[in-house]
Amino acid sequence: MRRILMGWVVVGMAVGALAGEPGKDDGRLPSPEDLRAAEEAALENSMFRAWGPEGPPEELEPPPGPPEEGGVRDAYERFLEEEIAPVVGVPEGKVYPFGGEVPEVVALPGWTTDVSLEPGEEIDGYYFGDPEGWVSSEAVEGGPEGRVHILLRPTFFGKRTNLVVVTSRRTYHLRLQVPEREKAAGNEVRFQSSVSWWYPQEWRREGRRRARAVAAQEEAQRLAAAEDSRFTSVAVERLHHNYRRVEPHKKKERLGFRPRAVFDDGERT
Repeated sequence: MRRILMGWVVVGMAVGALAGEPGKDDGRLPSPEDLRAAEEAALENSMFRAWGPEGPPEELEPPPGPPEEGGVRDAYERFLEEEIAPVVGVPEGKVYPFGGEVPEVVALPGWTTDVSLEPGEEIDGYYFGDPEGWVSSEAVEGGPEGRVHILLRPTFFGKRTNLVVVTSRRTYHLRLQVPEREKAAGNEVRFQSSVSWWYPQEWRREGRRRARAVAAQEEAQRLAAAEDSRFTSVAVERLHHNYRRVEPHKKKERLGFRPRAVFDDGERT
């Protein structure tokens, strides 16, 4: 008969120290404390089987939903459905999908263009192809974990170059254009006051990762519940308690504990 000791986490060690005594059942029932100890031991055993020695992780957040901004939220939903990541126009400028086309930024002397990064992102450095004619500065919105802004101001017309921004998370590429004075005066080009990005590929990967983690957590909880049911369902009318403790002759072989109760139901001990 396969026997699994219950009541102590270490009951497996007690197999060598316990022996069933032939004879009739003495009719004693386990106390509530004995059953509670057995239940706790079975629960701990099932959680170990599901998660390993480190135990279950902290509560996982559900997969992230679309961003709050209406235009970007709609663009993200379209990306999930059609694999198309469009540029989003907002009143202050444009929001580009990261990894898509390189933004073409139109700047004008006397005006500031704001290059806005992801909240919490830190700048390692940024580099102009030709720095002549450009004034730049940085600002942080909302404290150390807020959004970093690079503020660009051209000092003369008729200038084209590129800008590379290296951050703690990724590298951005931009093309900078300052039109000729005549085109700017004739409103032939449109000034961009703000440039930022949204991150369709990264958002989708993170959403899938969290969904898998939540599914794994739910499956582990289901398995743990099944283990609990398996090891804690005791048929009281079938319990036998006719066991006695056998001490080894050598003191060093004796265990340093005594089970509070030992019983079996004909299948498990």
